[in-house]
Amino acid sequence: MKRKFTLARSVLTIAAVGMVTTGVTFAALQSQNAVLAGSSISSASASLQIGATPTSLAASMPGFSFSNVEPGGAAMPANGNSFYLKNDGTTALELKLTTNAFTFPSGVDISKVWLVLTAPDTTTQRLALSTLYDSNTSSGSGTPVDLHWSLPPGTTTLYKAQISMDATAITSSTVNSIALNNIDFIFSGSSLAAS
Repeated sequence: MKRKFTLARSVLTIAAVGMVTTGVTFAALQSQNAVLAGSSISSASASLQIGATPTSLAASMPGFSFSNVEPGGAAMPANGNSFYLKNDGTTALELKLTTNAFTFPSGVDISKVWLVLTAPDTTTQRLALSTLYDSNTSSGSGTPVDLHWSLPPGTTTLYKAQISMDATAITSSTVNSIALNNIDFIFSGSSLAAS
């Protein structure tokens, strides 16, 4: 009798486990996949152009001749040289500036020669040539100067450029004039999201 009871209890245990297992199997229903097929990822684009007019824009344009700059005098030319920058990309750009590694004669202190840039809202940036020179990868740190001016995508904006010199920019008493040539002012833009 004891054996029948043990056998009956074993059969009941197996049946109970089978019922629980069957219940778990039915509780774990699985759907079909729902797929976002063929997705792609691309970045925004950054593209800056420069030109003498808002319709003649390219990667570069001829520079200006800043003449008759008098040490200690007003920035020249009086009305500034006009140029346009266009953000031809799809992201807002924070404008930056550097120069090439130009050569300059002894007898001039380029920390006292200034590039004066004016934006449409008449805010100005007064940047020493030495700062711009030092920001070039060939001659200095390689970190362009942040102008703190932004250019929204698709926007073309007019800027003006002038040069001024401090009264003590010419350091030699035997020099009656100076000439700085072949200076490239190199504008760039970085995404505002990265700034």
